Amino acid sequence: MRRLPGGAYDHLGRLDSQVKLRGYRIELGEIEAVLSDHADVRQVAVLVENDALVAHIAGNGEDQQSYLEHCAKKLPHYMVPHKVTLHAQLPINANGKLDRRAVQAGEFTPTAVESCSFYPHKAGCCSISRRPTAGGVPAGSL
Repeated sequence: MRRLPGGAYDHLGRLDSQVKLRGYRIELGEIEAVLSDHADVRQVAVLVENDALVAHIAGNGEDQQSYLEHCAKKLPHYMVPHKVTLHAQLPINANGKLDRRAVQAGEFTPTAVESCSFYPHKAGCCSISRRPTAGGVPAGSL
């Protein structure tokens, strides 16, 4: 919250990663913590994209379904990601932390990106998609 020169207040948003999706309050960090417990996960970021939970994972595993099943065992149904996208590496900012804005904007160059939906009725289940590169240069490398 900040006060504007005219005396009105401007709400700047939440400082944590809690979101409200389909009537449920979801802490994205909880989902990330569960996914981080999976043996094949090196980096993880969970974001809301088009009213769906999407887990972006960089790790050794190639079976998206195993990540979703891992979540389903430990989380309520409304916290299980709808989609898993695999990356070779997630972007890091100048401070060495995960760059969530770059993940959400797709401003990095994963070598291979695969997507899989936990819910079969979602379009594009187990389809392979490639994200465009930003001039062939990964974000943060300039």
